[in-house]
Parts: sequence; structure tokens; C-alpha cells
Amino acid sequence: WRAAFERGEDTTPYLVLPALYVFAAPLLIEHNVTGHTVLTWALLAGVGFGAIAVAEVLSVRTGSPLYRYARMVTTGAAYFSAFSLLSMTYVLDLGLVPATIAVWFVGTLLAIEVVREGEVDPVETVVFAALVGLLLAQVRWLLFYLPLDGYLAGLALVLVFYFVTGVLHSYVLRQLNRVTAAEYALVTTIGMVLVGAARMAGLA
Repeated sequence: WRAAFERGEDTTPYLVLPALYVFAAPLLIEHNVTGHTVLTWALLAGVGFGAIAVAEVLSVRTGSPLYRYARMVTTGAAYFSAFSLLSMTYVLDLGLVPATIAVWFVGTLLAIEVVREGEVDPVETVVFAALVGLLLAQVRWLLFYLPLDGYLAGLALVLVFYFVTGVLHSYVLRQLNRVTAAEYALVTTIGMVLVGAARMAGLA
């Protein structure tokens, strides 16, 4: 739909998630799937990319009846891409400094996708997203000194990303209150407890 962009709106925020998904999905498949099932997962990843592209187009018109569902798809895809790319900083055995920089970069770009709603100025959105990325990078640095790595560590980073972007998103939409913040905190805490339990049980 061109009307929004004819008014001078930038297309860049709508391109960030599809571009990162193109990196995230194949990496996750490559390191976890073998044999002919790769073809099946590759086709599913392609369907996922199509769904993201359609959802991004639908999310251009905030007044559309499908807007809410489109944002559910894009937000879910952002968390999936975050899990894949943040986990890869462990799976690919990156050094601490390159991994921290990568987490900051990925966290910033994906945070733009999550918090780009509302009446926030684009520059403010980038600043908010950069702060999310910085916090995520600090957590990645901290996890280096804890007995947690691989996909469990990636999941821990995603939980932090979920909490920070969720609270920030609610703030941007002027929906942040104690109940909302408590809900995000509760989900994050339960997730962290499960991650710790899985690590202690030696499941990953």
C-alpha cells in the first residue's frame, strides 16, 4: 500500500526484520537439521519469509482491521530471529568482544521492529532501540562468566530482550502500568527459572 509512503514515510523500518530473518532461519537450520529434512525446513522457512513480507505490508496501514494480526506475526518473527542470531554468537564460538558487538547490533535492529509503533519520532525510536541493544550486550558480557552457553544462553538473552522491548513498547503506546510491567517481569522470571533448571538438569 503506497499511500503511507506517498506522505513521506520511510520504508527502512519495514525492511529490517525481513533482512535479519534471511540470515537467522538458514543459520538455525544449518546447525540443527541434517539429511533430506533440510528441504522441508527450508521450504517452511520460505513460507515464514513470505508471511513476514505480507505482515510488514499489512502493518503499513495502522487503521487496517488486520493490523493487530500483522503486528503479532512481525513481533513473533522478531523474537525468533533474535533467538537464532543471539544463539549463534555461542554456536559459532565467537570471541567475547565480537559477540558483544554482534549482540548490540542485532538487538538494536530487532528492537526497532518491536518499538516502531506509536507517535515516537524516528530518531527517538533508534535511540530507544540502541539502548535496548546496549543492555542486551551487557547481559551477553555477563553471561560469559556464568555456566551457560549455546541455545540456553541464547534463550536467556531473548528473555531479556522480551522484557525490555515489551516494557518499552508499552511505554511508547502509553499503556505501561504496574500490571503490564509485572506481567512482563513474571514471564521473564519463569523463563529464566526454566533455563536455569534445564542447565542444572544437563538438558542442554
